[in-house]
Amino acid sequence: STYDYTSPSSVNLASTYGDDVTVGTINNSPDGVQIYRVDSAPNVTTPPAGLDQLSQSHYFGVFVVGGSSPTYTLTYNYEGHPGISNEDNLELVSRSNNATASWTDLNATLDTGANTLIKTGQTGTQYILGSASDNLLPVNLSSFYAIYIGGTPTLYWTTQSEENNDYWNVYRGTNQNFETAAQINAEPVPGNGTTNNASDYIYVDTVPVVQNTTYWYWIEDVSTDGETEVHEPITLSIPYEDTPVTPENYGLHQNYPNPFNPSTSISFTLAEDSEVELIIYNIKGEKVRSIYNSFVYAEQVETVVWDGNDKNGKQVSSGVYYYKLITETKEYQRKMLLVK
Repeated sequence: STYDYTSPSSVNLASTYGDDVTVGTINNSPDGVQIYRVDSAPNVTTPPAGLDQLSQSHYFGVFVVGGSSPTYTLTYNYEGHPGISNEDNLELVSRSNNATASWTDLNATLDTGANTLIKTGQTGTQYILGSASDNLLPVNLSSFYAIYIGGTPTLYWTTQSEENNDYWNVYRGTNQNFETAAQINAEPVPGNGTTNNASDYIYVDTVPVVQNTTYWYWIEDVSTDGETEVHEPITLSIPYEDTPVTPENYGLHQNYPNPFNPSTSISFTLAEDSEVELIIYNIKGEKVRSIYNSFVYAEQVETVVWDGNDKNGKQVSSGVYYYKLITETKEYQRKMLLVK
């Protein structure tokens, strides 16, 4: 969020994607204006009549304090929002803060030259980008990275929402030109269809790599309709075998497989020698079991297998679990999903 509590005249907040909101032409002297952004789909995703979909990646809110019935002009610059292919179908949609009712089309003024939707006379509410059709691509990718552990490249990515996502393909190349990259997954990586919940993916690259080489990786989502989207690439540098573990590989890694049934592997690497404990918690924050408690040397890859049992040796139920690595100086935490 961002704010101005000193006689505000204009306040702006941008998103990580590039689109942004500006509150300007502020009337009747409010004491302050605050803009916030929520980086997920809202609790209500039903679009108003005439629209087919709402953004699944993020929405904004405006909070106005003091003044005598202050109003403002809201300018939503949608340039950079993922998935826009037809600007003519875009609309600005609003609701009261944290409302559980459906959203309302503001009938904002669309300027495709400036990439903006503008609405005057606003008093404080939440805003989201809506579309009649042909926009808001099926997958909202929030993170994508790779690490090199145990002599094998492993890719991790997370989506905040998916729509009709059938499966993924994975590509690898030795330069940033996608046209020269090769598909490396023999079988499709299953997608999660349509969901507004975050989804975590892991792919282990079993194709041999060359030491002291940098690789580019791309992931491609394929919808149930056969539409595809190739996401921006990431790079991974493969060191010599005697090269120390690089800092970006330190810490607690994502478990594999995930989701899992009934067991999964958890790896971690430390930058310094330390006593460590690895603990499993349920979604309520209750301790399920301590699965590792020992001294670990720096730059040594440790892998621990959890068999899905609690401290009494009983199999736990399906659901989300958290695993926490506690060292002498730091704590790390990630989540995983058990599906039976």
